[in-house]
Amino acid sequence: LDYFQKAAQVDPRYAPAYAGLAACYSLLGSAPYTELPPKESYSKAEAAARQALTLDESLAEAHLSLGYSLLVYERNYANARREFERAIQLRPGYAQAHDYYAYYLTAMGEMDKAIAERETARKLDPVSPLLTTALGEAYFQNRQFDLAIQMAQKSLELDPTYPVSMINLARGFEQSGNHAQAREIYQKLVGLAPDDPGGLSLLAHEYAVSGDALGARKIEAQLEKMRSQRYVAALYIALIWTGLGDRDRAFQWLDQAYDEDCEYLVYLSTEPMADPLRDDPRFPQLLHKLGLTSRH
Repeated sequence: LDYFQKAAQVDPRYAPAYAGLAACYSLLGSAPYTELPPKESYSKAEAAARQALTLDESLAEAHLSLGYSLLVYERNYANARREFERAIQLRPGYAQAHDYYAYYLTAMGEMDKAIAERETARKLDPVSPLLTTALGEAYFQNRQFDLAIQMAQKSLELDPTYPVSMINLARGFEQSGNHAQAREIYQKLVGLAPDDPGGLSLLAHEYAVSGDALGARKIEAQLEKMRSQRYVAALYIALIWTGLGDRDRAFQWLDQAYDEDCEYLVYLSTEPMADPLRDDPRFPQLLHKLGLTSRH
């Protein structure tokens, strides 16, 4: 972020600098990073992307960042799709464009198409741990947990320390009922980053669904305390209460996540970890507010 800002200062008409700023701000507001509140990060990401496109409409990277902000922050799904498709039109061989388009398709519940886009991205860049584990994420959202695990493992062969792959592997194990391996990976993640809210919430959810309610509640209290000192996504606390089976508190925190403009909410229609809430009337009401319908 610092270097992209310096580049824009050196040459205020250098469009790729603004595209880079947009990409950084998008990541800073996204799970599992969530270093900035979405209202701050995505407003800056969208502004930077639009500035880049004002300078150079043909910049595929800027279309991607704008499309992602439109998808997860503005929730303007039609315009988001147009931006992703424009990026692919400009650079058909740009692997990340296919990866980002898959995010849109996942939110829309078009999982077969999302998987196909992620397969295309991986073929274009087969040594990317990000794109390999991203294919696994698509399988995960489609409840093909064995394939999700396989792709996360392949990603870790490319980079044994890649945290997103570790998260995806653990989530696959958890959903497959292999709680011992899931817990081991989550504990390793928390050992590497003990103050990371995303990792803590995933470990707490694993504790909850595997019978350690006390361990889950201890982390939940820790995250609530952290919220008084820094931004901690309400979604993370909702995840813990979902695992504990307390729907009232889960929806209380999901409503807070909605008020925070949490980016990950657009994936609730397909998210397996939200399955325990699907038969509650408040779930389709939340999806309706997001402009979505349940896909499972």
